[in-house]
Amino acid sequence: ASGGVDTNDGLSPSRPKKTIAAGYALLRHGEADQLLLKRGDAWDTPLGRLKKGGKSATAPMVFGAYGPGALRPTLRTAAAAGIEAAPSTGQDSLSFVTIRWIEFQAGSVTDRSNGIKWTHSGGDLVVEDCKFSGYEIGPHFQGFPATTGWLDRVTNRRCAILDCYPPSSITHSQGCYAERI
Repeated sequence: ASGGVDTNDGLSPSRPKKTIAAGYALLRHGEADQLLLKRGDAWDTPLGRLKKGGKSATAPMVFGAYGPGALRPTLRTAAAAGIEAAPSTGQDSLSFVTIRWIEFQAGSVTDRSNGIKWTHSGGDLVVEDCKFSGYEIGPHFQGFPATTGWLDRVTNRRCAILDCYPPSSITHSQGCYAERI
């Protein structure tokens, strides 16, 4: 958060971490931990590559927002995906993840990626009330049954997906892409 310090324990709004990396380091795979970003704050970094998932469908790992007001925390991700989950993350599958109330903004016209790029097996993924702007693809969900497995039980609701366009004339853009789910 804007008032955070990475030496804080990050366990309450009165003792926030400053960087996303420091907050992410506190999360435990297989637990219902939360990484909450302060509403109205902005970071010039993506959430990055996920290597951790939640405990169950009723106890997911949550990436969201805290604080008063309706503004979403903003991640300005340049050419990187806002959040990425791929088989090379070291987990057999990633499941039980909720992403809500976050705004993802792409970089320049030539720096295009995906707001969310989830190409890992797993399930019980919820993306809710997020905003994606300027990406080649807003959220991208894709399972690979022959190699890594299916992606099951994906929910994408109440998201704003704006101004998607390709990085060059030889590609195309899509608001959302979903396959083998």
